[in-house]
Amino acid sequence: MGDRRLPVPTGEQQRMLARSFGCVRVVFNDAIRCRQDARVAGEKISDAEVQKLVVTSAKTTPERGWLAEVTSVALVQACQDERRAYRNFFDSLSGKRKGRRVGAPRLRSRKDNRQAFRLTRNGFTVTSRGVRLAKIGDVELVWSRDLPSEPSSVTVIREADGRCYVSFVVERDEQPLPQAPTVAGIDLGLTDLAVIARSDGHSGEDARTPAPACCGETFGQCAVSNEAGTHRTENTSCVPA
Repeated sequence: MGDRRLPVPTGEQQRMLARSFGCVRVVFNDAIRCRQDARVAGEKISDAEVQKLVVTSAKTTPERGWLAEVTSVALVQACQDERRAYRNFFDSLSGKRKGRRVGAPRLRSRKDNRQAFRLTRNGFTVTSRGVRLAKIGDVELVWSRDLPSEPSSVTVIREADGRCYVSFVVERDEQPLPQAPTVAGIDLGLTDLAVIARSDGHSGEDARTPAPACCGETFGQCAVSNEAGTHRTENTSCVPA
């Protein structure tokens, strides 16, 4: 399960996070183009070859040399995301994957509402004040509670409103709720909005929505005011022009 926390990065850390989002997006798009080019050429390409082309070899080129400024763990995970996206697409086409049809992977854009990159255990460390991200540094987190277990991975997310979140993948033991002595059911009807029936034979009252107060007046005062307004309207309509 995911455990999301709010980070408090410094100005330099914000720039490094933005750079990581961009590099991960570029690697993901390059991996898609690499597979598309191989398909057009009628060639087969393995996952390891794709990762070597878009990460390892790309770092040595002038066009992609800036990929070395971010951790390679995030770049490798971007290749894994691309591979998983294609696998889900082909499994959906063959019927192996149940549920709604999954479309082909699309290129990511910097204008997307959500940006994210993921780090495995060799790319982060949980500290007393937050989390240490590779090539970014110690990022302070708002700790409202302790993590239930040692996280296996962490995902840094930037939402459409510009806020960033750090989501840990942790394991939590199931804690079943205590057994209730009675069971209740809700019956929706026409005359009554809802009736609650319990297994012990008791039934709850009708859960009607209370009438809103009219300018601080009681229900009776509202009725008198409406009736007086109706009489005034009728008297006005009888006045000759």
